[in-house]
Amino acid sequence: MDTDKNIAIITDIHGNSSALKAMLTELDKEKQIDHIYCLGDLIGIGHETNSVLELIFSRKDISVVMGNHDKAVVNIIEGNDPASIGEEKEHHKWIAS
Repeated sequence: MDTDKNIAIITDIHGNSSALKAMLTELDKEKQIDHIYCLGDLIGIGHETNSVLELIFSRKDISVVMGNHDKAVVNIIEGNDPASIGEEKEHHKWIAS
């Protein structure tokens, strides 16, 4: 493991592509950032989920782990219970459809 890397950590984007783009623009100005780690919750709440996913996965300098919202939608897509409740569950089903 390279311990001399400068990293940035982002999390809880929740489908807000506009905010993600603004944040990545600022991070890209920092020439010393070697890699970006996204700690989950790319989807859920916001209405720009597709744009967020396309942007995140188009970049080779970003690694992602799933958050609880991401996992809930993947569970629905795979035919499993999303483990979310109430309005959140309905929203996760809507995103998965």
